Amino acid sequence: MVIHFRYLISLLLIVPIIGQGQAMEAAAVSVQFTVFSRHRLSGLCYLPSPHAQPTPLAFFTNNKSARFHYTGPADVAFYDEADWGRFARSKASDPATPLPRPVAVAALPGGMTDALLLFVPLPETHPQGIRFLVLTVDDDPARFPAGGLSVVNVTGRAY
Repeated sequence: MVIHFRYLISLLLIVPIIGQGQAMEAAAVSVQFTVFSRHRLSGLCYLPSPHAQPTPLAFFTNNKSARFHYTGPADVAFYDEADWGRFARSKASDPATPLPRPVAVAALPGGMTDALLLFVPLPETHPQGIRFLVLTVDDDPARFPAGGLSVVNVTGRAY
């Protein structure tokens, strides 16, 4: 009886620790996305998967971009291409060179397969180097059929 009680206590202590370790791991997402900004942006890139080469983004001021594919953590980092070029040159001479700071980060909810990322330039750069606010909109054709109208409230207020 004492042995069974001891196993029960061990199980109650170990299972929550294992559960917390699994919850801390970032969930990987696989999504295709388009980008849009009212301003013609250039010089931004992202990593389509954790060990891939950077892919440049193309923005249009009157339409969504072509589709880009991403597989990795739910927070997608976007980098300045000039910073990435300096990083690549430094990494060739020193493999311990840290990644450049992202200029924008988009949070992708789990289960989203098609996303529209709206880039809004911030009035001033944050101390962490963030220059753009990225708003994520579910762009699934089944959710927003052709010819339909959708309103995106980015004010943070309920209307």
